[in-house]
Amino acid sequence: MATDKTPSSYRFSGRARELIDRLADHLGVSKTDVIEMAVRLLARREFEGAAEPAPRRPRGRPRKPE
Repeated sequence: MATDKTPSSYRFSGRARELIDRLADHLGVSKTDVIEMAVRLLARREFEGAAEPAPRRPRGRPRKPE
């Protein structure tokens, strides 16, 4: 996603970490990308019509075969 990332630290429940890991594996992206995509998706839903573009899967790492 963005290349100008700032380090941040957050605490997640065990279930949230598990879901982030599963989504990252399923989508073939980093955990950071999963969190950024989730934030953008929620923001788009909450602030309909906001200028933020829809989340996209980052290019570079192919999706893992099912």
